[in-house]
Order: sequence, then C-alpha cells, then structure tokens
Amino acid sequence: VDTKEESLLADPLMDALDAAVKIGTDAARAVAAIKSVPTCKQSYPGFKLFREAVTTEAERGKEAVRLRRELREAAQSVEKARLQDQSLRETLGEAQRSRDTAQGGIERAKLEMSEVDAWLQAHAEAAEKEEDG
Repeated sequence: VDTKEESLLADPLMDALDAAVKIGTDAARAVAAIKSVPTCKQSYPGFKLFREAVTTEAERGKEAVRLRRELREAAQSVEKARLQDQSLRETLGEAQRSRDTAQGGIERAKLEMSEVDAWLQAHAEAAEKEEDG
C-alpha cells in the first residue's frame, strides 16, 4: 500500500542514506576484522591509514543510521499530522453542516412565529371589532 509516508521515504536522500548505512556496516565489519590482525602485520605501510579510513567510514555509517531513523520519524510525524488535519477538516465540515441545519430550523421557527403573531394579531383585531361593534 502506497502511503504518503512511503512516498516521503521513497526519496533520493533515503536511497543515499541506505547506501551509506550499507557502507558503514561493511566498514564496521572491517574494523572488527582489523582488531584480529596480528600486531606484526599492523606495521605494514598504509595499514594505519587504512584502519583510520575504515573507522571513519564506520562512524559515518552510524551517523547515516541516525539520520535515516530521524528521517523516518519525521515522515511518520508528517503523515500523522496530515491524517489529523484531514480528520479535523471532516469534523469541521460536519459542524458546519449541523450549523447550517440548525440555522435553517431557526429560520423556519422565525417564519412560523411571525405567522402565529400575524394570526394572533388578526384575531385580536377581530375580537376588538366585535367588542366595539
């Protein structure tokens, strides 16, 4: 089911974050593997630079995981707000329809009251004429 949240997440930024997470995960595995490299091999030229690069990528991967989680939470919040807005709009529409119905009832009651007033006035005048008569 394609929801607004999914459409917010189907984004080039999310794709980039997913790729960064994958790279970071692979780098974290490399960092773990490096820890088991014998000390004598750690002195090879470029090993220190390699270890620093892999460690940096692992840290970037952790940051990508955090950013991806925040983006998903933001998308969920946006979707929740959209649904609340839609619900409030529906409630407002119902309230406006109820108000219109009540207003129509008030107008009908006013019309009936004016008809009753006119009837009473006519009978009162007729009764006065009979008394004067």
